[in-house]
Amino acid sequence: MLNGTELDSNLRDSQLEITQVKTTPDLRHATIYWTVPDEMRYNQENIQNLLNKNTDYVRRLLPAYSSLSQFPQLVFIKDNSAEYEEEMEHLIQKARNTDRYTEESNESDINNRSSIDEG
Repeated sequence: MLNGTELDSNLRDSQLEITQVKTTPDLRHATIYWTVPDEMRYNQENIQNLLNKNTDYVRRLLPAYSSLSQFPQLVFIKDNSAEYEEEMEHLIQKARNTDRYTEESNESDINNRSSIDEG
C-alpha cells in the first residue's frame, strides 16, 4: 500500500518497512512503527515528515485493503529497536572486553606477587 503510485515519490523510494502496528481496542487509533535499511538512515527525519504529511492520504487508502467499517487515526513512529539492539550488543561486547582485560590483569598481578613471594 505504501508503495503505490498515489504517494509522494520520495516516500515510495524510501524502502520503508512497517515493523509493527498497534491499535487501540476500539480501533480508533493505530500506531505504525517503521524502519528503513541502514543505507537510508540518513534520511529518517525526511521520511518521518513525509509520513506525517501523507497520513490522511494513507488512511483514505485503507478501505481498499480492509473490510473494517471505520478506520483508525494513524500515527507513524520510527522504530528504534534495531538501533537499540545494536547499542546493547556494542555495550555487551565492550563489557566482555573489559572483563577479559581485568582477568588478564588480575592473573598478571597474581603471578607477579607469586614471584615476589618466592624471591
